[in-house]
Amino acid sequence: MTFCGSISERSTHELVQAYVLSRSKAKCLSTHLAIRAIRTLSPACAASDRELEEMIETAAIEHGVSVSFLYSDWKPDCSRAVSGETS
Repeated sequence: MTFCGSISERSTHELVQAYVLSRSKAKCLSTHLAIRAIRTLSPACAASDRELEEMIETAAIEHGVSVSFLYSDWKPDCSRAVSGETS
């Protein structure tokens, strides 16, 4: 079980759920901004950014909230030719 100072994993889960629900009317929820907000509210949280990102994504899916995955480690493949370029 991951602990965030004196806050248990369940409390972190509840914090994530509350954040996602608070953004349910927004056009899109940013995982980057969500992690930043959660870290502000719970600075001693020991969960990694990736763990928080997964919790946020899961909660967003459960509540039908659109998600922007700007914080993940995924990087676009920029080595490919731009459409319309000739080799």
